[in-house]
Amino acid sequence: MFSILLVLLLQCCAIVLARPASDEYFRQPAEGRYLWVTTLFGRKGQSTIECWKLPNPFILGTDPGIEGNLLTTLGPVERANLAIIRPGFNGGLHVAPKVQFVIFPTGLSKATVPGSDDYAWVAGGGNGLVLAADTAEVSRDGHTTIYPSNEATVGYALPIPGNKPPTPLDYVNGACPWHKKEPKYKLARKQEKPKGYVST
Repeated sequence: MFSILLVLLLQCCAIVLARPASDEYFRQPAEGRYLWVTTLFGRKGQSTIECWKLPNPFILGTDPGIEGNLLTTLGPVERANLAIIRPGFNGGLHVAPKVQFVIFPTGLSKATVPGSDDYAWVAGGGNGLVLAADTAEVSRDGHTTIYPSNEATVGYALPIPGNKPPTPLDYVNGACPWHKKEPKYKLARKQEKPKGYVST
């Protein structure tokens, strides 16, 4: 569990940068900086893609090994899972099985929602964190996720206890800026067809 949380910490710090960090960036005070995360949510029974400002601010870490570096908390998580998703897989239309943070350290996914032109391209790495919160309680149909690249996609799922998402300090419609641009990738030789509604 510690290793997964360490990966999560590294992803969180990297995602807020959205570009290579300079020494000047780290000389700025940590106060007043927050993590923004692409979120799948539900409003009026319809899944939405939004960019949320999470409630916990960044601080400077004091733990050995990360002292003086940016640190924030996502809150408690439970029963973390790791999935290895084959190239070209189509997850079909589905709701989030639980409210959970998902980290993609490798690979590529694209999420879309019915009745909207919004989308989120999530490439594995420093910007690979999303929040999936469009459960059956808030969304009728959910979202569609595809994994079109020729590489396997690895995803860590970190469910939130109580199945309640954090309350954002602010949000904007659509994915966060770093998830709006289609990355360069090699297409998988086989693009699977959706197999109808799935719950995972």
